[in-house]
Amino acid sequence: MNSILRLLRTAGRCTLLGAVVSYAYSQYAPPPPARPFPGFLNERLRANNIYLSAWDIAANYRLRYEDKKGGGATDAGSNWDFSRRAVDDTDNSYLLSRIMPRVGYTGKRSAFLLEARGSSSIGDERFNPAAPGNGLTENDAGMDIHQAFVFIGNHKEFPVSLKIGRQELVHGDQRLVGHFRWNNNARTFDAVKLRWQTPVFGVDVFTGGLVYNDSHNLNRSNSQDHFSGAYFNFPTLLKNEITEAYFYCLLYTSPSPRD
Repeated sequence: MNSILRLLRTAGRCTLLGAVVSYAYSQYAPPPPARPFPGFLNERLRANNIYLSAWDIAANYRLRYEDKKGGGATDAGSNWDFSRRAVDDTDNSYLLSRIMPRVGYTGKRSAFLLEARGSSSIGDERFNPAAPGNGLTENDAGMDIHQAFVFIGNHKEFPVSLKIGRQELVHGDQRLVGHFRWNNNARTFDAVKLRWQTPVFGVDVFTGGLVYNDSHNLNRSNSQDHFSGAYFNFPTLLKNEITEAYFYCLLYTSPSPRD
């Protein structure tokens, strides 16, 4: 008899505990996602003056150390990955740093952005004095212009917008075209981009040229190297269906005799 009573008491406690847990779980609401951090300077300026919320004044600084074993390059810039020859040093360790200050403004129908970039590396053995930039692909030496563009339009009022100047081209998952920001020298283009955006689909039509890094001079694009294309996306379709399409054209024009 006592065993039966103890069993009934235990079952009652478990039922009550289950009801409490179920009630607590049903009342749980996940917290809202964290808002993007605008940066310490932007946060301070906007807190003191609401009219500064249209401005973006900040700087991004990044340090990264890389240590590669058996997958480096010789001092001559040649690639000797996993070479077993004793004369080949395939180990390479170096420190990368990048600072990107920016000033931007976003109005109702126009915007602009001026963003600089200073990329450097210390201890990198990928060095070739005869190569552009001395062969250091992640070193740009000094401060240079990363982005400098003007944007005209407001897709909430009109479907067409225009973006002119040095800018990043980012399409989809960036498997073909992207800003390459994980690299110490991010990728930009001197381009003109026209966008048509509706609730059903959007299309970017652009033309321009890739900006090449030059550690001795200001970075610039090649006037004989043209990159144009069209990128379509369909945001209303399901993620597991085809949601984007693209067409790109890379055209190299031979320099004229006077170049």
